Amino acid sequence: DVTSSDSLRFGRPADEGELNLLANNLGGRLTQEIRELLLEFNGVWIESNTGREPWFLSTSDMERAAHFYDDWESDLVLKVFPKVAFVCQKNGFSELWGVVVKPFKPFKRGDIVALDHDRIHEAQTADQLFTRPYESLLELVEARVKKCD
Repeated sequence: DVTSSDSLRFGRPADEGELNLLANNLGGRLTQEIRELLLEFNGVWIESNTGREPWFLSTSDMERAAHFYDDWESDLVLKVFPKVAFVCQKNGFSELWGVVVKPFKPFKRGDIVALDHDRIHEAQTADQLFTRPYESLLELVEARVKKCD
């Protein structure tokens, strides 16, 4: 969430080399929406009196987010996280929003999905792990308050 006391710092647009590296690291899969987003800004950081944290992820943070929960011993996470390009986070990656880049049931390529880390241990299926709170990446970017449900 962004409050009036927070300031935002936008990263410079990504270049083709950064986009190609990210695509390769995600198995060659970026949606056109992700490319367009990163060509506008390569990360947004919230700066407040409590410090600085990424809000919209840069190309380097996107890959890190995909592996953030690898050691939580969840086969479901290891199976589906590589199929999502995470683009936004809050609270130290406890909540993540991403774009499906490789379909998995019940989600299709381009779907916007949200993850609250509290769901990881109980989820048995992808639809128990993720919710679909936004219809498009544009809707996610324009939302002042991000929602997981």
